[in-house]
This record gives sequence, structure tokens and C-alpha cells, in this order.
Amino acid sequence: MVKNADGSVQKVLVKVITNVEKKVKGVIHWVSKEHAVSAIVNQYANLLTCENVAEQSKKDGRPWTSYFNEQSLVKYLNAKIWDFHADAKEYDRF
Repeated sequence: MVKNADGSVQKVLVKVITNVEKKVKGVIHWVSKEHAVSAIVNQYANLLTCENVAEQSKKDGRPWTSYFNEQSLVKYLNAKIWDFHADAKEYDRF
């Protein structure tokens, strides 16, 4: 990724892999401006901050509810998605 002096993204450097022989780290799906609609996108992470909450709370002497990850849900309020989904209803599957 190449960024401008102000930190904004100038361009993304990518490599096209036509014959996938090993697991790739990620896939970017491009959506053109003409075929994009705005949507709210929820990104979820681990709900709790440690593996064994009961054991850790006993050890630390804190209530188990103090181990909630406040960053477990990030909402992107103006994400762009493919216009194919413009008429999607709640609980639709693709």
C-alpha cells in the first residue's frame, strides 16, 4: 500500500495469481463506482479478551464481565458493496 504524506491511501499494490497452489493471505474484490451501493457492514472480533474467562477472573479477582472486548464489533456505516445486494432483505442468503 502506498500512502500520501497525510496518511491517506494513494494506491494499493496487488499481484494477480491465476494458478493458486497455496493458501493466499487475503482476497480483494473490486467494486466499481457505477456498481456500488452504500451499506452498513459489521466486522466482528473475539467477544472476550482471554481464552479462559472463569479461570482468569478467579486469578485476577475481577468479575468475568470485565473481560468483554469493547472492540469486538466495528461498524462501517458507509461501506460500498456490489449493487447486486441492493434489494437484499434481512436473512437473505447468498
